[in-house]
Amino acid sequence: MNRRGAELFTLLALALAVPAGAAAQGASAVADDLSYTEVLDLDRSLRLAVQNNSQLLAAEQDVIIAQQRVKEARLHFLPQASLGGTFTKANVKYPQVLQADFGEHIIQPNENENFFTTTLRMVQPIYVGGRITNTYRLAQAALQQARTRYDAVKRDVALSLKQSFYALLYSREVSSSASSSLSSAKGIMQSLRLEGWDDVEAFAVVSKMESEVQASSQRVQEDRLSLLRALNKELNTKVEITGDLKPEPVSINLSKAMVWAMELRPELKGEAYKAEMDAIAVNLAMSRRSPTVMLGASYDVTGNSFPLSSNSWETTLSVQLPLSFDFWPQIEQRRAEQRQGELNRAGTQDRVRMEVRRAHEDLVYWQTEVDSRQAKLRSLEERFAAVSAKAKPSLSALRAYAARYELHKSYLEAVKNQLSARARLEWALVHDLSGE
Repeated sequence: MNRRGAELFTLLALALAVPAGAAAQGASAVADDLSYTEVLDLDRSLRLAVQNNSQLLAAEQDVIIAQQRVKEARLHFLPQASLGGTFTKANVKYPQVLQADFGEHIIQPNENENFFTTTLRMVQPIYVGGRITNTYRLAQAALQQARTRYDAVKRDVALSLKQSFYALLYSREVSSSASSSLSSAKGIMQSLRLEGWDDVEAFAVVSKMESEVQASSQRVQEDRLSLLRALNKELNTKVEITGDLKPEPVSINLSKAMVWAMELRPELKGEAYKAEMDAIAVNLAMSRRSPTVMLGASYDVTGNSFPLSSNSWETTLSVQLPLSFDFWPQIEQRRAEQRQGELNRAGTQDRVRMEVRRAHEDLVYWQTEVDSRQAKLRSLEERFAAVSAKAKPSLSALRAYAARYELHKSYLEAVKNQLSARARLEWALVHDLSGE
């Protein structure tokens, strides 16, 4: 190979090497992304759930829409103004009126076929029976109602996330306990020399524990998927959570809890705003009987050539008396809707009281169960430590390990239910019980 051939070969090799290196680097980056595991605690999980939830984002847009409607209703207090101009080319033999869409100006016969107009019009409502004011108040009430719906959705998102988070903590602890118990049980079984029914029973105990390990591992995967759905993340995202499954007891008086709920629940606030909107709707229906007084003014500049020299203006005070036969049906309809809202509000209050009472009773029960099961577990651990230090492996020891796992699992279940009950009570009260 000559020198020129060698140079060409070297350049070709470099050209092939660069894309290969880039491809290898890209593959490495993809592998790093796939292997990345996001670690989340409860607070960060709550923030992500609030940021990513589609229903909450839609409720936020409802608030923005309601805010713009308030601004639009406020502008109705200002005079409605318009500024326009027209250019007409016409050859008429007698006076002619332009179409209404173009200002209804009169065109006179003229040698100049061009006709120009500039018009400024303003209309100011003087009295419309309170329709503008009530429309503005209605928009304000609708804005407050949209905000309460946003708060309600946000509260539901937080409850769903907490329950998913606690469920994953529980299933993870149960899986770890099951694996540890199975390892100890297998060690005992290998050291035993059993025959007959004792061997059958030992095999059944270990097999049941193996099935429990597999089932608990499957529950961990299911609860992780539930957490990903609550976070609104891709289901193939790798996440791990940090935190300990330990009880968070709280003491709160039921009467105090009822007062909090009746003051803070967004549903009740929404019903209050709904009642205000119903009252405004009744006023709007009644305002249709009132006369309408409008003040209008216009200023026109017309001519066949520039500068326009023909100026004219007018001011009009308009009074319109409504004559209609559908006043009372609409008023009665709005009043019926107002009474219907009062009945719905009473039903909502009863439902809130029931939710608070159930959540409070549930929390009290599981806090008692946590203490009871924890005491039993501690007593069992003390007995277990005392016996295992001096007793030899036996079939009874195998059964004891299985019973120990079941009691530990029962305690973890009580802790998870206590945390979930506390989250439901906080949801029912719209109040953080950390300081209680």
